[in-house]
Amino acid sequence: MKNDSGIEKIIMVLLMQAFFLGSIVADQPPDAGKRPVQIRFSYSIDGYSRNMPFNSPAAFCLDEKHNELLIADTGNNAIGIFAADTGEYKGRLDSAVPLQAPCGIAIDAEDSIYVACSDSSVIEIFDFKGTNLGGIDVSGAGQKTPVKPGKLYWDGLAEELYVIDRANQQVLICKDRKVWQKIQPLSADAAGNADWKNAPMLQDIAVDDCGKIYVISSIGNAVAVFDRNGSPVTSFGRHGDTADTVSFPVAVSIDKKNRLWIIDNFRHCITVFDAQGKYITACGAYGADHGNLFFPVDIIVKDGALYVLEKGAERVQVFAIVE
Repeated sequence: MKNDSGIEKIIMVLLMQAFFLGSIVADQPPDAGKRPVQIRFSYSIDGYSRNMPFNSPAAFCLDEKHNELLIADTGNNAIGIFAADTGEYKGRLDSAVPLQAPCGIAIDAEDSIYVACSDSSVIEIFDFKGTNLGGIDVSGAGQKTPVKPGKLYWDGLAEELYVIDRANQQVLICKDRKVWQKIQPLSADAAGNADWKNAPMLQDIAVDDCGKIYVISSIGNAVAVFDRNGSPVTSFGRHGDTADTVSFPVAVSIDKKNRLWIIDNFRHCITVFDAQGKYITACGAYGADHGNLFFPVDIIVKDGALYVLEKGAERVQVFAIVE
């Protein structure tokens, strides 16, 4: 019986690999051969040291002032700090306030670090010395159940912090350490897109230079677009198994050309759209080797560099964008 069980497990792994590989090499749209954007592997960050790996990293952010990556390492209850250009380990955020399963992180222009933990309704704020600067209590913003924070995003233009509330499927917008606005995706967009009638499962958020707010959902359309006032503009990104669709989007980053780089967790790839929702290309393939992707969960695009955080491979891979 034990041998039979082992064989069944091997067969299951092979079937899963076949499924994911099949989804990556799915039918390409007519213009996919142009490949306007490609990525080239540069280096990876595989943990704090050889004997100190990551443990279920969930999110990261880029400190542009110091050119450092801050990684929310959920399983290790830690925030790791690394040089963005070399991957050199700089240390951990040594906080007197215990971090329990950090799942979201952001940093503002004043070097204040915002950390969301899975089971806390308070977004903790620290400086780089680990000194606690207070927090933002978002508990009163929930409608049905207590707030369960997820990824964070700092909008430098409006000086606002965006918080994904996974429990109530809403986006909380904080200013001056208070929640002042909420965004809740509608049951359907202005165009009556039937795919958006599915209840959303919000994952991530980003704001472009024009102030448009892009909310990523792994159910329904991948992207819902709102204006600064929280009013819906449109939605796009159908779910499917072709290259110009998405399977399970979980993260987004917007580059200087206002292109959306969306992490597709189930297909282990990155799908790129323009700001109007037109498909551009897809990058990445399933695998744990360098250059491949294994359950990616977060993404940052900055100045021709692409940073991808992988929960499955427990690493950060850095790529150069080739156009």
